Amino acid sequence: MPELFAAWRDLCLLRIGPQDLPFAPPLLWILVVLNLLLGLLGGALVGYAGNALLSAVVSIGVSFVLLYALLALRQLQPRFVQAATGLMAAALLFGLLGLPSYVLLTPLPAEAQAMTRPQMIALLLLLPVSIWSLVVSANIYRHALSRSWLAGVVATIAINLAAAAVFGMLTGGHAAPAP
Repeated sequence: MPELFAAWRDLCLLRIGPQDLPFAPPLLWILVVLNLLLGLLGGALVGYAGNALLSAVVSIGVSFVLLYALLALRQLQPRFVQAATGLMAAALLFGLLGLPSYVLLTPLPAEAQAMTRPQMIALLLLLPVSIWSLVVSANIYRHALSRSWLAGVVATIAINLAAAAVFGMLTGGHAAPAP
């Protein structure tokens, strides 16, 4: 188990790629469940508990479908489990790092102008976590797809936008923050 946590740490520090993670479908499912629970907790903290599970399911589902499609285009489907495991491990870590900010954001006002100073600081604290999360995801996509950094960044942004668009279509445009 310590080796697994060390691998996740190294993945998030860009020292390794998802190919260095174990091929373990049960581990992937455990990480999916943990991310769903974290999504529920994060949504509940900021007052979006009703849409939090849907947001997490859509985010994970869209990212898995598009990851598999991209891998299939390059005939690299065997890399799916390790790449998805890397994405879920990183999402769990960055979600946990973001929880203190979610506590400060509660209750989230309906209008941005009504935010308090501690809430603005909490958003600023989330910024480096969000940027590092994007960098790690891009690294995972780049390794999984055997492409450049730019391709990894584009894949990360495109998949996040696709998940947001699908969630928006399902909820009629009512936003829910992605924990």
